[in-house]
Amino acid sequence: MNDLAKLIPRTEPASDDEIFNARETCRQIVGAAFTGLDAHAYSEFHSLLALVYEQDFQPKTWPKIGIDQRVLVSTIKAVLEPALLREFTTVALQETVAQVPNDSAAYLLWLKQVIAEHPASHHPFYEQFIATDVTVSQLRSFLIQETNLDPRFDDILCQLQFGTSGPARLELASNYNDEMGGGLGAAGVHTDLFRQSLRHLDIDLERDTKDVWLPTKVSGNLTAMFGTNREHFFKAIGYFGVVEHLTPRRMKRVVQAWRRLGLPESGIEYQKLHIQIDAKHSQAWFANIVGPYAADSIEVKRQIAIGALIRLNSSQLYLDSLPGYLAPAALQTPGALNKSAAEA
Repeated sequence: MNDLAKLIPRTEPASDDEIFNARETCRQIVGAAFTGLDAHAYSEFHSLLALVYEQDFQPKTWPKIGIDQRVLVSTIKAVLEPALLREFTTVALQETVAQVPNDSAAYLLWLKQVIAEHPASHHPFYEQFIATDVTVSQLRSFLIQETNLDPRFDDILCQLQFGTSGPARLELASNYNDEMGGGLGAAGVHTDLFRQSLRHLDIDLERDTKDVWLPTKVSGNLTAMFGTNREHFFKAIGYFGVVEHLTPRRMKRVVQAWRRLGLPESGIEYQKLHIQIDAKHSQAWFANIVGPYAADSIEVKRQIAIGALIRLNSSQLYLDSLPGYLAPAALQTPGALNKSAAEA
């Protein structure tokens, strides 16, 4: 995989032989990870896919902007992405999707109930660990993991708008406008406010996100796959609908932890805004995006449900893993963190 990892960000296009070899390498990694159940290959699989998606979200600079790596990237994605989708399209998920009601009004009620009753909806990681137990160092490590979605969400909203119209397009545009600060200028842009939270905990995106937890990569890869691929549009509606629906209650717990730890109030502007704004967008997402598209056919309803369930299931796996990962951070006391708390 090392040769392939060096090939992706290279500043010269891949040759036909290199593309052929890349396809074969990806097939070998998929076979070892999902048929051979090789833990190292599974980690390689997600590290490689994360590197591919990183190129989609990075600022373009010269000379890379003049290099056409589309054939290489699409070749890698064509092998890895179906394997990722199969990993999370479980038998249990398919059994739940088989229960999708055909009536549109009944479908919306059913989908909201599925979300409400899922363990990820009121996960103890947020309700207990973050709210009452997390330390400053653990909160720092947690926010590093959260960079798999938050800094990318505005870009994803842009891409979801492609080809939409009517209420769906207006809701996506309204959501994006809020992400851009809702007319407040650069000071209100949500990605910058998120970075403000990171700075208060001495987190540098370039320095601290290179070696994130494997479940973080899995979650980030699913998010990027649904956010950047038109063929998964209906699944993306369900996937990001869950994101919008669960964000307010989760942000409340982060704000609670931040204040309990005595950190500067200016570091949670991002979280406080999303408690209010995403409560509005959650309702509008279901009314103006899910509802109209789901009315088209039973198959669209199923695709939306698949995306929603994949987000719920992957979120549960991610949150289940975090307390064990964060436990060693309780012993760390970086000077910058102690200083931030003392200056609150």
